Amino acid sequence: MPLRCTSPQSRSGRNRGGRRAMGDSVVSTGEADTGARPAAGYADRLRAVLLAQDGVARVEITGDRPLSVRIDVAERIREDALARHLDDVDQVFGMMVETSEADHDTSLDTSVWVSGITRQPMDTEVMREWVDATVAAITELRPRRVLEIGCGTGLLLSRIAPDCDRYVGTDISDRVLARLLANLDRTGGRPNGLHTLRRPAHDLSGIDGPFDVVVVNSVVQYFPSVPYLWSVLDSAWDLLAPDGVLFVGDVRSQPLLTAYHAESVLATAPRAPAAQVLAHARRRAAQDPELVISPELFSRWADRHPDAAGVDARLKRGGDNELTRYRYDVFLPRSTATLPFVQELPWAELQDAEERWPALVGDRSVSLVLDVPNPRLSGLPPQAVAAVGGAAGRARADRAAGFVDGLRAAGGTVHLRWPRSQRPGLLDVVVGGPGTTPRDLLRPSRLRSDAELSQLASDPVLSRLTATLERRWHKAVLGALPEPHPHLDYDIRS
Repeated sequence: MPLRCTSPQSRSGRNRGGRRAMGDSVVSTGEADTGARPAAGYADRLRAVLLAQDGVARVEITGDRPLSVRIDVAERIREDALARHLDDVDQVFGMMVETSEADHDTSLDTSVWVSGITRQPMDTEVMREWVDATVAAITELRPRRVLEIGCGTGLLLSRIAPDCDRYVGTDISDRVLARLLANLDRTGGRPNGLHTLRRPAHDLSGIDGPFDVVVVNSVVQYFPSVPYLWSVLDSAWDLLAPDGVLFVGDVRSQPLLTAYHAESVLATAPRAPAAQVLAHARRRAAQDPELVISPELFSRWADRHPDAAGVDARLKRGGDNELTRYRYDVFLPRSTATLPFVQELPWAELQDAEERWPALVGDRSVSLVLDVPNPRLSGLPPQAVAAVGGAAGRARADRAAGFVDGLRAAGGTVHLRWPRSQRPGLLDVVVGGPGTTPRDLLRPSRLRSDAELSQLASDPVLSRLTATLERRWHKAVLGALPEPHPHLDYDIRS
């Protein structure tokens, strides 16, 4: 696929704050260290050198101080990088499974899970809660036919498949699938109706639907790009039953990415000044090697499908930890019906009106409370608060937590959603009465902003590819043009 890239940061470590767009170019900016103009004819000679490099399709040079160089990359270069990325994922997960010891509970094989903040293995109890919450989110939909793309060692499959008539699990790694089947054989055998296939996520050929639920859980962060993600979602959508649900779980949150890296910086430098923490966090966010996505991107995807009512992007269930704080689950129901809420109320009207809270828990009513402070972010260290544009103070966060706990104590079912306002420090609360079902609470909506599509996700393959091309092409320019020339400080911005 053709591409346009801008680089996460320059060699000097400065984050230029530019934007990356999905298109067909690598955009680099050269600046003369002395501020001198390039020699006459330099731009033509530079263009000739670059056009002679493997993978360069077109070069456009404009300006003089700074000298701006735009390079169109041959499509095959991106395709080769994509293939290498998928092969790397296969090799990495296969080796991790081979060299690690499974948890004593073979149905809870968390051997490949390491904290991105502390770099230590994830706590088993945290992972158990994560698995249980994800399984509950899926089984509440009462599926009989399930397709899981990227089933791994069976954390979900082993718990969901026994209650299904048909369960198809795919994974890119044959070694991971071998671990899965070995775990099942040790813990009571393989469920009837189970079928496993070794293939990458985008290859669903030969799999016949329909499925009640298609699961893509905790794998999209390893996808190489947004176009690849969309191709997987498109293929999965085609296999859904008319009233089916596409579940994309454990998605890393792009709006909270800088806060995540700020917390990681503070794990090793707890006394670092706030400005330094924020600078390091932004640099790490720009260099993050995984696909990190804004919830709005899924709404944009749904806009392309007439039979998609929208997106229900929920904060993950469970206690406060890095998985629930910085990741979310996406429900994409295949339906054109959009059920309205009985009432939509801003938190500002309710926060000091506790006597009104019980009325939200009607028998079969479903209500929405907007822009409630996110209690999970209130505990961030002060140096990290700026990364989310500010977070609620402890008193306001405790008030919000008490509101949610009170609704549950009154018999309500509560889901925490990414806010319609898309303010990172807030959330929306969906509350249903005792007579509501999980399907009743599935209320997709549209997320809207003026952001360009390219601003709603990272592009890991692109970042990796352009870093390599930058070094290669800069070396070629220095070797081929011995004359005095501006130093090309390639700025591939994110």
